[in-house]
Amino acid sequence: MRRKKILVVEDNLEIQRANERMLQLSGYAVETAFDLGQARVAIKRAAPDLVVLDILLPDGSGVAFCEEIRRVTDVPILFVTALGETGDVVKGLRAGGDDYLPKPYHYAELMARIEALLRRERRVVAPTISVGSIEINLLSRRASVNGRDLLLTPKEFALLEILARSAGQYLSGAELYERAWGMGPIDDVRTVWDHMSRLRRKIGENAGVRFESARGKGYRITTGSGE
Repeated sequence: MRRKKILVVEDNLEIQRANERMLQLSGYAVETAFDLGQARVAIKRAAPDLVVLDILLPDGSGVAFCEEIRRVTDVPILFVTALGETGDVVKGLRAGGDDYLPKPYHYAELMARIEALLRRERRVVAPTISVGSIEINLLSRRASVNGRDLLLTPKEFALLEILARSAGQYLSGAELYERAWGMGPIDDVRTVWDHMSRLRRKIGENAGVRFESARGKGYRITTGSGE
């Protein structure tokens, strides 16, 4: 019988090694990562059955990484955090996390939560989104029109993905900025406007979609004739 594989993403090496040892003694196969860079490599290579994910990491937010994971798989995610603010936990759960455990914690509680999450069914989410003639590959983070790679920057890709997931729905510039840049909304949305202009130019006129903007509403992508 195949051992369940756990990915532990933790920048505190003492905690990481202790968790790895306890999980191995409990019969799990374990992959570890110190930061998001290592975690991205590990999750593609190892295809873990569960991720134990710290919220604060040296090169970014565990919450943002959770959103990346949720684009391709429904693997259970258990957040561990030393933060005392409820808001950070709420953000993590809203991003797709399944449970959280505040530090410090007892290993027995960590094991119990892992066992409970592993009892839930796992399913794989479709790795592509299509809108009009645009195909958005969530694994490679590339988008194409009729086989032509659009050569999008990471932020252009993020904007396209967000709009495609909400096709037909207006999203404000502030909301697009918050979701694509992972920062709080801003009043000056010139940055979003500039990226949207470049995105329109790269996609061109023959993709079977329309990019629309309306004062007071924001931006949307549609395959119809609009309102």
